[in-house]
Amino acid sequence: MTAFQTAYLATVVKLLATSALIMIFAEGYHGWARHVPQLERIMYGLVGVAGLLISAFALALLLTPIAPWE
Repeated sequence: MTAFQTAYLATVVKLLATSALIMIFAEGYHGWARHVPQLERIMYGLVGVAGLLISAFALALLLTPIAPWE
């Protein structure tokens, strides 16, 4: 495995880990935000969008052919 491939895979792992941490953060603050319905909706909306974007980017990285791998 070349240095480029290692860096590529490390980027994908970091993006997936960030997505997981965002979801854990949202779940941890669920009880606190429950007392303010608007805050809960805003928080889950932002965290959900961020998580989906990170996951989509990680998937795109995994599916994109890279010249050194061919």
